[in-house]
Amino acid sequence: MEQRKDGKVCYEDEIDLYELLLILKRKLKIIVFLTFIGTSLGLLIAFLSPNIYLATAKLNVEVNSPELIKISINEAMKNAENMVNKPAFILPINNNNNNNNNNIVTVLNSYSFKLKVCQKLKEDLLKSPSRIDIKCDDDYVNKFFSAEIDNKTGIINMKSEQKDRLLAKRILEISLAELKKEIKRISLSSFKNENVLNLVVLEDPVYMDNPIKPKRLLIIIVSFISSLMLGVFSAFLMEWFENVRKQK
Repeated sequence: MEQRKDGKVCYEDEIDLYELLLILKRKLKIIVFLTFIGTSLGLLIAFLSPNIYLATAKLNVEVNSPELIKISINEAMKNAENMVNKPAFILPINNNNNNNNNNIVTVLNSYSFKLKVCQKLKEDLLKSPSRIDIKCDDDYVNKFFSAEIDNKTGIINMKSEQKDRLLAKRILEISLAELKKEIKRISLSSFKNENVLNLVVLEDPVYMDNPIKPKRLLIIIVSFISSLMLGVFSAFLMEWFENVRKQK
């Protein structure tokens, strides 16, 4: 316990708010400087980052001939092996549309299918007037697009995030076209020439006019708050070092 000049009693473990405010006032330049630097970096990141656009599509897989599902999977795979034009994938098909959708999502998210779509897109772009050439390397292919099951509705949601909104839409269009070919080829060739599966496109590929990334306002706010907190922390740290030097 200590006696202050104004006569008030101050305990050693008591936090003096007035003293803390004085520290912040003495180190105000440091706080402002660090806040300015951090916010400026946030502004640079926010406005130099390229816009990313989102394209989406919704689809569902339906079974046209449930009685044909009784054919064993082994028999279907055996028939597929004897085909001249072998399908890229063998899909286990059953009466449950949710299971069929899960199998389709597995195919869509597979590297081999994405690579096939990328190669098809590359051919299309080279034929276009702009003759844009893309590299179908592992990193680009894996981020090409994604597919997932909606837990509430059970339908398949596809999305592609690209710097070009038209490119994102075109990726999904090619993906759907290639998926239709694979499903038709498998069902017609493996299941007694019957079209077992039917791919229903509930929502054609569409893109958003506004970019989904970067979240510029969020980046600026976070950078300001983070740099401000860093400035305050640095002010108290410098004050602590100065007090240690004085005590020595």
